[in-house]
Amino acid sequence: MLLPTAADLEVRLVRTSNEQYVATTVLDLPEHDTPHGVSNVPVQINYDALRKHNLDDTAYGRALATMLFADPRLRDALTAARSAAQAQDLHLRLRLQLDPDDDALHALHWERLCDPQGDHLGLSERVRLSRSVISADATRYPLVTRRAVRALVVAAAPLDSRYSLAAFDATAVAAATAAALHPAQVETLDPHAGPVTLDRLAEALREQPDMLCLVCHGAIAKAEPLLYLEDAQGQADPVTATRLLEMLGALGGLPRLLVLLACDGASDASYTALSALGPRLARAGIPAVLAMQGKIAITSALTFLTSMITELHRHGQIDRAVAAARAGVRSTSDWWRPALFMRLISGQLWLPDPHEEPIFYETAPPFPLPDLFPPAETLIGRGGDLVELCNLFVQARRERKGQVAFITGQPGYGRAALARAVGLYAEEQGAAHLTLRFWPDARLNEWQRDALWAEDQLCDSQVPALEPQVAAAWPQAAAAGGAAWVRLVAQIAALLGHLPTPASERVPDSPLALAALLRSVAKRSAFSLSIEQVDYAPAPWPDLLRYLLPELRRDWPALLILTADAEQEPSTLPRDWRSEALEWALDLAEQHAADLRWLGPVDVAAVADYIAPAAPGIARRLHELGESCPSMIESIWDEWKEQGAVVWESKNEAWVADPQASLVYGRLRDQAHTWLAALRTSEPPDSISDALASKILACAALEGRAFTAQAVALALDLDAARVLDFCDSLIGDDEHPGLLEEVGYIVITGRHLNQCPNVYRFSYLYLWWVWRDYGPAPAERTALQARLAAALEQSYHPGEDRIAATLIQLYTAAGMANKAAPYRQRAVRTVDRIVLHCQVESLAALPQRSPMDDVRLYELRMQLSERIHEETGRYDEALRIDQAALEQALAWGDREREARSRHWVGVRYTFLGQPARALPELTQALKIRQTLLGPRHHSTATTLYALGRVHLQQSDYPAAKQYLQQALEIEQAVLGPQHPSTALTLHELGRVRYGQGNYPAAETYLQQALAILQAVRGPQHPSTASTLHALGHVHLQQSDYPAAEKYLQQALEIHQAVLGPQHPDTAATLHALGHVHLQQSDYPAAEAYLQQALAILQAVLGPQHPSTAANLQTLGHVHLKQGDYPAAEAYLQQALAIFQAVLGAQHPSTALTLRNLAFVQAKRRGQGGEGG
Repeated sequence: MLLPTAADLEVRLVRTSNEQYVATTVLDLPEHDTPHGVSNVPVQINYDALRKHNLDDTAYGRALATMLFADPRLRDALTAARSAAQAQDLHLRLRLQLDPDDDALHALHWERLCDPQGDHLGLSERVRLSRSVISADATRYPLVTRRAVRALVVAAAPLDSRYSLAAFDATAVAAATAAALHPAQVETLDPHAGPVTLDRLAEALREQPDMLCLVCHGAIAKAEPLLYLEDAQGQADPVTATRLLEMLGALGGLPRLLVLLACDGASDASYTALSALGPRLARAGIPAVLAMQGKIAITSALTFLTSMITELHRHGQIDRAVAAARAGVRSTSDWWRPALFMRLISGQLWLPDPHEEPIFYETAPPFPLPDLFPPAETLIGRGGDLVELCNLFVQARRERKGQVAFITGQPGYGRAALARAVGLYAEEQGAAHLTLRFWPDARLNEWQRDALWAEDQLCDSQVPALEPQVAAAWPQAAAAGGAAWVRLVAQIAALLGHLPTPASERVPDSPLALAALLRSVAKRSAFSLSIEQVDYAPAPWPDLLRYLLPELRRDWPALLILTADAEQEPSTLPRDWRSEALEWALDLAEQHAADLRWLGPVDVAAVADYIAPAAPGIARRLHELGESCPSMIESIWDEWKEQGAVVWESKNEAWVADPQASLVYGRLRDQAHTWLAALRTSEPPDSISDALASKILACAALEGRAFTAQAVALALDLDAARVLDFCDSLIGDDEHPGLLEEVGYIVITGRHLNQCPNVYRFSYLYLWWVWRDYGPAPAERTALQARLAAALEQSYHPGEDRIAATLIQLYTAAGMANKAAPYRQRAVRTVDRIVLHCQVESLAALPQRSPMDDVRLYELRMQLSERIHEETGRYDEALRIDQAALEQALAWGDREREARSRHWVGVRYTFLGQPARALPELTQALKIRQTLLGPRHHSTATTLYALGRVHLQQSDYPAAKQYLQQALEIEQAVLGPQHPSTALTLHELGRVRYGQGNYPAAETYLQQALAILQAVRGPQHPSTASTLHALGHVHLQQSDYPAAEKYLQQALEIHQAVLGPQHPDTAATLHALGHVHLQQSDYPAAEAYLQQALAILQAVLGPQHPSTAANLQTLGHVHLKQGDYPAAEAYLQQALAIFQAVLGAQHPSTALTLRNLAFVQAKRRGQGGEGG
């Protein structure tokens, strides 16, 4: 019988009229006979209000919660359900049963739903959020044990010009999906074996896999979702939901789980179709369907699947697995997109095999570990690796053909424990086990001596006594092979029951005799031979092992296990970072002559299994402090138990945390301070006292594990050089690991390197926790946080955005929410942009890329350039990235991607003030799009819009109007009158009318655009601010200065809050405000605004940009009005040089500047005249 793991709360919503619903809740608790809840509670859903928050997960989730939980009865029902579940230490299963006939209700992003307190329910691992579907299919699915889940992966990529489907490599996508589903037993419907037709899919499903993962394009046609599979000729076959359901209904059995994915590059319609198909498939009888709602990169989806399938393999509960996977990707913007549609109440798809250890995989490279912690004695996680290696031994014994396994990873990550576990398994099977270990050098620390003693215990007790006899019998071999050769032959002698000699074995006295000795063992029984840290093996061992390998693989029933250091997956290491042993391992793996595996960090679930049973939260804290490293986890856990930080609670039979303990305890704290003292023994006694040293580290820890030395010095009112020297003294060397590591300088634009902040970081996470938790008293801490935040702003100015998240945390903790507010909206975008940068650089650096890697690199480049353009205004940097993407598209001969890249290259040139270079790129993009996509496609309209902007920049108003009118007609017909693209085109038409001097018509267009943007994108969006800015200009030209300043101040507030103080749009609004004050003869205020704008423009766009020139021209006008002709002439000369170089001698801006310059020069000569 299954023990209950969750309380069940079902929330049903039924529509009564437009946007009006009634809600019913049913709470079912284990050991309670009668479910209870509330019924017929009115709920109103304001769809327009929700659409305004589409771009903000938190705002959307809270708005939805406000609507759903408006009635206190529903709020109380949720609170009571969570409290009841917590009281029984259960999860809460929250199932939303939505009106099946209300498509709009299903289209809402329920996975973003918050609780009444404003926290996302979908991000809590203790809340399993799913969409409950009632099925007419009464089929019951008996719970069966699954030792390994059987999955079928199908990827369909038809090439058919009729449907404009984005091309993708079906084989590569299928392989990546199959890899993500490990440890399931995966079969792939091979696209090379024939078209992926509906009949072929049905044939594969007759094998009754547990799970189907389908990757394809989709669409909505006549209100019915459809999938694009292939027909017999490989052309697109639009399979409607009805056809698909008919096929599934004819099968003898359905998969228990169906996952629907769209490929990278898929249209919005694909995601809408797959999401809409989810509930229909569940209603047809499939127990659980996972579909992606909205665009999600295939790699993001596969990351989610990897986490989900690992969890599912452990316990078989799909809603629990989805909750854990969703929480695991909470830092990404896509966390809410996987939607689970479920007809099950329990969420239990199958029972896990009670005899099988769970398998965990993580790929993040571990942090180097000093010799402070011994190798892990206990195998934490690694269950899948153990099973596979034991199976490898069984295969070697059965086939009498030796096998080789290389286990790589960093010290402390379980290599030795895994090798020992395989050896013990061999002994349990009646086989022999031989073991050998090499050390980095001859000096053994305490735990290394203990390891040798344990090795002696593992070997036969006769081994140490036999070693002198072996050395005497084999003098030459012992001299050449060293103590390791002697030790291994002593173990062989113990197994054989006699001391082999060169005479008895009829072999020369040479290290190569080891092959004959091991053959003698193989004749008696199967055996495993474990050689640890083979990369430290001295001569002649590397050659000896190469000599042994062919002998082993010929006919020995043996498994040879070799371990070696690797800080990350060996194949990803640069060649000059690989040891000779790793090179050999990679060569053998490539020849399929060895099993090569890398042990990375363990996950929280593995830690929970290691310490089970334990109260929730302990495993996560232990995992965090232990850096995911098994040896650190084991040491810290032993420390907690010994010091009483965790205690055994008899009534619950579980480990619980002492409420007085912070779980950084006893020896760990003492060890950190002892470590600090040891590193400071060489310092002069009058340099920094012990108390001040701890105070510096405590202040540093408030910033984070990584900290800025100059900011710490400022906050503590210390000399920066003194603090830098102190930090350097804690870095350590090759002999002694340090408390700190130097990260390096953070380059700040416009500063000399010596003036840039220098960043260090605590070398281990638990060291940071020690100084953070045992730092200053609360009152002193609050004041120090405020001083540190101010110091960080000063240290990073004008690049504060890069530390926005830290400033938010410090100012909030110090009770200064007003100081934190400006950074909140910019923090997440900055982090996401950095992540994109890293992904692009990593893929671009690969010496060889697969077609899938190339496509991924192209898409990432396009995303990154867009983010840089919109969020930083560094148009030249965005242009370089777009040009690299264009080179990719040209190399492939991909016309659609060529058009896309040329379009954006043209847009970047436009923003850089280079219309002559923008025009040919956009013209070529338009030709391709009109040919491939047609003249009425929204992408064609986008390029028409961009061409209109270029002609507007050249003051060619008739041409600009013509292009923009064409774009507007397409957008209104295809996207609708309330679409943001429609609003942006109206905005540009308003600018055209403004340029022609028709200010009433300009305001009409701009007010239309503003209404749409405020409704769709919200009042705080940059597009809204741009339209407010344009309206300010319209009123400025009509001399309505109060209205102009009002619009421009609104625009400035949005630009500064959303884009930051160093963005070109912020500068443009400052420039316009300067113009307003110039026209009112308030020259000091005008110059102040213009100088702020000039500093931003020169820093971001450069000194040769037309916007910089325009700002210089206006500054010249300010000085002209004040009679300061020399200054006016100097500014105008600078502006003229830029306009002539960039826009040409015939441009209106050049002509205007020449007229103004002539006027100023005439004034200086005392001749009078009129200025422009």
